[in-house]
Amino acid sequence: MKKRFKKRELSGGLRNLLILLCMVGAGFGVLVMLNEYSHDIKTLSHTEFMKLVESDEVKKVQVSGGQIEGRLKDGSRFETMIVNTPSTWDSLQKHNIDVSVLPVSESYSSSTIALIVGIIASIGLLILYFLRQSKSSSGGAGSIFSMGKSRAQVFMPSMIKENFASVAGATDAKKELQDLVAFLRNPEKFERLGAKMPRGVLLVGEPGTGKTLLARAVAGEAQVPFFSISGSDFMEVFVGVGAARVRDLFAQARKHAPSIIFIDEIDAIGRHRGSGLGSGHDEREQTLNQLLIEMDGFATSGDSVIVIAATNKPDVLDKALLRPGRFDRRVNVPYPDLASRRHMLEILTHHVTLAADVNLDSLAEKTHGFNGADLKNIVNKAAMHASKEGKAAVDQQDFTAALNQVIQEARTISSTDGKLKLFMPATVKETFNVFAGAPEVKEELVELVDILKNPEKYRRLGATVTRGVLLDGKPGTGKTLLARAVAGEAHVPFFTASGSEFVEKYVGVGAARVRALFEEARKYAPSIIFIDEIDAIGAKRTEHDGHSEHNQTLNQLLTEMDGFDSRKDLVIVIAATNRKDILDPALLRAGRFDRTIHVPLPNQHSRHAILQVHAARIKLDAEVDLYKLARGTPGASGADLANLINEAALSASRHNHDAVKNSDFEEARDRMILGKENRTLMLTDEDKKMTAYHEAGHALVGILMGNQVDPLYKVTIIPRGPSLGVTHFLPERDKHSENKDEMIADVMIGLGGRIAEQLVFNQLSSGAYSDFTNANELVQKMVRYYGMSEELGQVVYADPRMYSQATAQKIDEEVRRIMKECYEKTQELLRANRDKLDILAQALLDKETIDAVQAYELLGLPQRIVTTWESPAVKEEITSETPVQAEEPAA
Repeated sequence: MKKRFKKRELSGGLRNLLILLCMVGAGFGVLVMLNEYSHDIKTLSHTEFMKLVESDEVKKVQVSGGQIEGRLKDGSRFETMIVNTPSTWDSLQKHNIDVSVLPVSESYSSSTIALIVGIIASIGLLILYFLRQSKSSSGGAGSIFSMGKSRAQVFMPSMIKENFASVAGATDAKKELQDLVAFLRNPEKFERLGAKMPRGVLLVGEPGTGKTLLARAVAGEAQVPFFSISGSDFMEVFVGVGAARVRDLFAQARKHAPSIIFIDEIDAIGRHRGSGLGSGHDEREQTLNQLLIEMDGFATSGDSVIVIAATNKPDVLDKALLRPGRFDRRVNVPYPDLASRRHMLEILTHHVTLAADVNLDSLAEKTHGFNGADLKNIVNKAAMHASKEGKAAVDQQDFTAALNQVIQEARTISSTDGKLKLFMPATVKETFNVFAGAPEVKEELVELVDILKNPEKYRRLGATVTRGVLLDGKPGTGKTLLARAVAGEAHVPFFTASGSEFVEKYVGVGAARVRALFEEARKYAPSIIFIDEIDAIGAKRTEHDGHSEHNQTLNQLLTEMDGFDSRKDLVIVIAATNRKDILDPALLRAGRFDRTIHVPLPNQHSRHAILQVHAARIKLDAEVDLYKLARGTPGASGADLANLINEAALSASRHNHDAVKNSDFEEARDRMILGKENRTLMLTDEDKKMTAYHEAGHALVGILMGNQVDPLYKVTIIPRGPSLGVTHFLPERDKHSENKDEMIADVMIGLGGRIAEQLVFNQLSSGAYSDFTNANELVQKMVRYYGMSEELGQVVYADPRMYSQATAQKIDEEVRRIMKECYEKTQELLRANRDKLDILAQALLDKETIDAVQAYELLGLPQRIVTTWESPAVKEEITSETPVQAEEPAA
């Protein structure tokens, strides 16, 4: 039996390498030969040539034009230029030199001829190489003729392990793709009834939401070949290459039908035509045109090929690409919800060693707005953190560190100019527990939290979810804190921007920022947009500046609030302002800001709770009574109280106290209200005496008026700010209304200073200006707004343009009458108690400052008892309440 030996052949790659080496060697040989040839020829000058001729050393020459090449008798070669004269030719003839003359057209030197031959040989070898390449590779990837071949990766069914079970979440997307799977598995079932399946499916979603995984899952479920390519893989610098690759891709897919073509980042070739530089003839647009033609070709070919494309920029795609018959179906791939994130974390941590304390439910709750790629990054960072620490398993602390790191890296997102801030749920620590008081406000916002958590609970009965909530309140009342508390309670992303950040001098910038804000919020829905100081962009529009930047920004805001579907994109806008009266009516209508919530100043209970929280940060002296301090700060906002605590701590530090004392709080309050003590102001004895009687007049009238006015707290003649002295009355409760007798008593207290000066010194000074201003404003309100005038009756005269000059004269006369009556009553009261006035004034001259207890003792009057906050029953009631933290701190 003969043995048959297989002939061994060189592989294509090795054979091509040998040919290339031969080409390099041949070229190198030509250069060496040319170099050696050029070194053998000696160049001579005409003089040297003639000397050699005369010495009979030249054997023969070859003349071509003015150039001579020759050989000497010793065998060496030379070249020179000839001087065409009779003597030169006579010398050559005389020495019997062999002379040959060539025509000028044939005047190629040997070096030139050698160079031409070398170039021709090299070109021939290159042609031979490329021809061999084209034949051996048959148009494969390594061939020069393969530029038009598709670069798609081909995955046969046995290579695809993913299915719908591998995709966590995206329940709606998977439902929409189920019929595609059924069609690919059994296309005849649909075709026999005349049903036409979508030729193209567009997956729309943000990066990292799992669009590619979802497309592979469709192929895995249907068990069909999967051709995967990126939009950028079609592009080349040579026009026509991209179109050729599209043709080749579809040709391969038809051969393996039923199959799936997946084009990732289709916006790279599919954006609007006419936006390129080639006026419709550039490479990208020709590639897009070919894609449109190939997708239309399915109708006649009868091949079961479905194109799935992915993008996060559907708005830039050409309309022809999105029309029916091409990409018939659009499937949105949203950010994963809570259950999906929990499922994803289970999948991602399947191969990770977890410690017993790891709580994936808690991690899922803290990662609202995170996509699958983000969760994978968190798991990876947690594992790396545990590895660095040398732990045997990844514990909860590692996941917390990883989550904080990921949040820190992407805390601020980019809008038009990077001013938009996003706070993920894990970064929002505030809840309703941090807001003191205002139970009615929190009650309304609790419903808002429930809407964000359970929107279907309200939608099932046909209720429309609230789109906008306006928080109206004075500065420092905690509107921003309330908005953050809603986000913290609902565990949703929190977008924040100030109204002033939308406004620029260039028209259109503000509108673009509004669009960017809402676009980002929809991606993270359910979410909250908080616009602080909305009056900066929401003020009433005018007819004269309809095209101004302000009006365009407001118009865009109105459009966006109308534009999002609350059933699909649950985005709630919370805005804050302290100037609701100037807002445009279109902004406040139903369907935009459906609710307006008034955020009031804190009451006594709330102020006490606020002071407790802020005081916990400092060291308090045992004598400090926060109940009394809360009673003495009516009208103060949370920001004011935070500032009061801070100023008291600064005062204690300046005086080197071991703890913050009552005196520090008194100084801080006086400094905030009246300004810093002015000890350097030099007053004469006469000025001090007049100031002492002035302040004593205020204090005495207040004491004599009894319960009609607030209790006296302190009187001082130490200058503060613009005032030379101060009489301070401490409210015993929050007043929500005031009667006529109380107002008259306040007016009389204001007039008491001037009357005391006039009674003692028989002089009128300018020190009563602010007292008269306040008294006059109060009487004006009584007459014009409160209907407390017998002459004018219960009529409101708010706008001077709405009543006649005669009515205005009556108002002036009525104000003057009330002021005169109050002045006479106060004058009579002080004259009857002149001795008490002298006692108080002398005490102020001696001590500069006296409190209420000292004042009552000096006058021999029973001290007024304030029971509102001193009562043990009230204290017990307040301390039994759940402690809450302060309102929004001062900026």
